[in-house]
Amino acid sequence: ASRGQSGGLSRATKDCFQVFDATGWPWVVIETVGIGQTEIAIAGLADTVLVVVNPGWGDAVQANKAGLMEVADIFVINKADRAGTRQTRRDLEAMIMHMPDHLRRPAIVETVATTGDGVPDLLAAIQAHRAETIASGSAQARRAARLTANLLDAIKARWDKALKALREDQAFAGAVARLAAGESDIASEADRLAEALARQMTAD
Repeated sequence: ASRGQSGGLSRATKDCFQVFDATGWPWVVIETVGIGQTEIAIAGLADTVLVVVNPGWGDAVQANKAGLMEVADIFVINKADRAGTRQTRRDLEAMIMHMPDHLRRPAIVETVATTGDGVPDLLAAIQAHRAETIASGSAQARRAARLTANLLDAIKARWDKALKALREDQAFAGAVARLAAGESDIASEADRLAEALARQMTAD
């Protein structure tokens, strides 16, 4: 679940992934909460992003095609033994055909999860994408971007915690009182509180 966070991933999901990644797990599978344009945070976390759709999801795919094109490395049409599979594939192929030339074209794989049909093809597509990204250097670039984002998130979390504590401190109330009385200005009080915040962060 996203636990109220936009992007389709909770903070706990990201933390768990970092643990698995650091301990060397070769495969980590993460399921997000949907295919809407807000569910795109996974693109910054995963090496290969699968977008799974079912036959008859043409309207949902069309409504969210900007987000899907942004994140999808492989499209998976699951329940491919049902009516509507061919049309769904045509819809995806049409979307892919109109992608900008500089973007990689996602593969399309049909599966039936209940029987295992198509799963070997899906595994092959994942492995092919992995090999391609390693050869091109994009896998390393994704990892560097992921580590950068994780580091910035960790720093932001610490700053947010310190800011919350500062907001509840008498020093903050004093600054507001001085501003209200016209005894100081925003820039001066911000500098003073920033110095106090830096000292608090160092002490912690």
